[in-house]
Amino acid sequence: MRFTGIETSGRTDHCAAIHVDGSIGAPIREPDEAEQKPCTDTELDRYRRVGEFMESEFGYIFIQSTRPQPIGAALTDSPIGQLSWMLDKFRAWTYPFDEEPDGALGRNRILAHVTLYWLTRSAGSAAYTVYAAEGGAWAGPQVKPSQPVGAIMFAHDIGIRHLAEQEFDIVHWTDVPNHGGHFAAMEEPVRLAADLRLFLSSLSPAG
Repeated sequence: MRFTGIETSGRTDHCAAIHVDGSIGAPIREPDEAEQKPCTDTELDRYRRVGEFMESEFGYIFIQSTRPQPIGAALTDSPIGQLSWMLDKFRAWTYPFDEEPDGALGRNRILAHVTLYWLTRSAGSAAYTVYAAEGGAWAGPQVKPSQPVGAIMFAHDIGIRHLAEQEFDIVHWTDVPNHGGHFAAMEEPVRLAADLRLFLSSLSPAG
């Protein structure tokens, strides 16, 4: 989940609103028959894709969340390994899903990202963020934020509004089922920025 926090004027320690895309409201299990009835086709597709992800794509999260140091050592030892590791996700998570990521991101941008990780030897620290979040130093009880939340869900995203509303004060929600992958800021910067502006314009000045 990627988020943008908006601070109030003069209060750097206070976030007035939150705008996200990605996985807010992501389902953690298959819906039963009663839960499926009110779902849209887009939401049912998100349930389906989460199930497929857990079966065939969860391995990279599992290894980073349990053994970040070995994968970090392996990737910082091989530029081809670093490229393969990142290209796998660029390939799987950009939209359209059945095309190479070059069209959505551009080959030079992909190589620039991989090169940045390689030259700074950041594979290990990147893997550790998953480890820390899943059960390490950053894990712990989650506090429900009091700020209003806006969300935009692109084609690759998996958020479902009624699930997100159980944890957040959702006041703005946009579904974009036919555009954009996981890397929304790179793939769909215009749509993402427009939705952020729309969300902010809906907030009262006092809020």
